[in-house]
Amino acid sequence: MGKKQHGGMRVPSKGECMDLMKRYNGMENMIRHCIRVAEVALAISTALNRRGENLNLNLVEAGALLHDITKAESLDSGEDHSLTGYRLLRKLGYKRIAEIVRQHVCLLKDPDLPRISEEEVVNYSDKRVLDDQIVTLRERFDYVRVRYCKDEGQREWMDRLETLCYRIENKICSKLDIDPAKLVATWG
Repeated sequence: MGKKQHGGMRVPSKGECMDLMKRYNGMENMIRHCIRVAEVALAISTALNRRGENLNLNLVEAGALLHDITKAESLDSGEDHSLTGYRLLRKLGYKRIAEIVRQHVCLLKDPDLPRISEEEVVNYSDKRVLDDQIVTLRERFDYVRVRYCKDEGQREWMDRLETLCYRIENKICSKLDIDPAKLVATWG
């Protein structure tokens, strides 16, 4: 297998990511979702790099493609798929990709830091894609609340997550000098 090396990091190619998704997830709807998230994440990252950011596009693409690698099994087991995906990818030797996958649901870093990270881009891109359609944050969080929030504690956690995601959106869109609503028109 031809692993890309970036500063000593192993980064799977797009084809290798697709093979991994089929092996560990296999659900066509989730694969379509991951492909769309990768398209959005790459578009955002490319635009940000034109504005002076230094995002590694290979990391962004692999992280976006693999962000739900263990979601199918986690739906059955009830485990946190960002954590099980992180563990699997570390075991496979993709440590930096594992970090991105670990943070695709909830960031572990403060989004107020000036530099935009690959984790933030993948996290945000995932929140802008419902199934394989680009939607607003409001639409995505409304859907998640109905589908996954069973009690008040989960709804409160989702409210905090949504607030955090709007902070990421504002950070990205201010760097791009674009209204978040225009992202749907641009990439939809």
